[in-house]
Amino acid sequence: MGFEPRGTYIGVRLSSLSKLQENTGPGKAVTAVPQQLSGRLEDVFSQSGNGSKRCSRGRFKRMLATDSSSDAFLCDAPGEKTFGPTCVSIGNSASLWSLKAIHAMCEMEEARIRSQAKFQDLCQQHMRAEGMTRRGCCASWSLGNYLAVLSNTSCCLSLNAHQVSDALKLLRKCAPYYHEGHLLESCMERPRRGSCSSVPSRCKQSRVVFQILHFLVDKDFLGPDTVDYQIPTLKYSLMFLPMDKGEPMMDVYMNSLESRDLTYNNTTITGIDFGIKKSLFKHYLARDSVYLVLAVFSLLFTMVLYLKLRLHRSVIDSRDRRSPLDVLFFLQGGVSPDFLPHDQPVSRSHSLR
Repeated sequence: MGFEPRGTYIGVRLSSLSKLQENTGPGKAVTAVPQQLSGRLEDVFSQSGNGSKRCSRGRFKRMLATDSSSDAFLCDAPGEKTFGPTCVSIGNSASLWSLKAIHAMCEMEEARIRSQAKFQDLCQQHMRAEGMTRRGCCASWSLGNYLAVLSNTSCCLSLNAHQVSDALKLLRKCAPYYHEGHLLESCMERPRRGSCSSVPSRCKQSRVVFQILHFLVDKDFLGPDTVDYQIPTLKYSLMFLPMDKGEPMMDVYMNSLESRDLTYNNTTITGIDFGIKKSLFKHYLARDSVYLVLAVFSLLFTMVLYLKLRLHRSVIDSRDRRSPLDVLFFLQGGVSPDFLPHDQPVSRSHSLR
């Protein structure tokens, strides 16, 4: 496994990195995203009016980073190491940027993961400041939910083709600034500083545009070579579930994802990081060790059977070899001793007679 040298330049850097990672995350001294879109998102839902009945307005309250208010329970931002990303892909050379594919991702998440009984116990939930009562699970950081925020709709299942098209126009306008390194996450707080001054105001009104381009879509989406495509190429999209990675996710995976068909309307889950790789390996190793035990037992049984047959054959062979001797001894003991020749010398004269 090796060792980490102490007191050296690389050792000090490794120690500093380890301390930084230990103190980064929800409820800790350091956060990866210092600000929060809570005010923007609260306005979104206050203006959205009557949403679709298929979506819960309370559940969909989005909190993408850390809120400065101490009495608010906020979800972390996508990309935090505590949350497990799920990779979704599209088949048949199609693109995930379509209303059908976006709805399919939302429906697949609802059917495969959120419908599980343990999801409500494991998910990160909104809390009311007074009395700290739960208000339901946080919404997932997915492409559909982000587009719903941009479109002022209640949830991703309420999106229509016109709203998806408008969101694409905005992303197409902002993507070149992102790929050139001008559109940064800090442009919302410092819109006129540095490279942020050249970014259009609509691209830096919130972090939604940046986080879609940075976290949720692949590198080829609206890239320098594909930004002018009428239908953008989007083969892969990430979805961050509001659940901590680790051992509790084992039951969710075993009950809803293992050995299941992970394709829905040509949209497939191609990768999941629940932080259970070691636990899953131990589970499969313990399960498959039954076959190893059966193989060893079969081998031992075969060896015992073979040795038993060889022993039986040896006994039979020894008995077969002793049979002529038994007959000879029987004959020797059953006749008169005078019948057998004696070892006495015979005289010459007697022999001539």
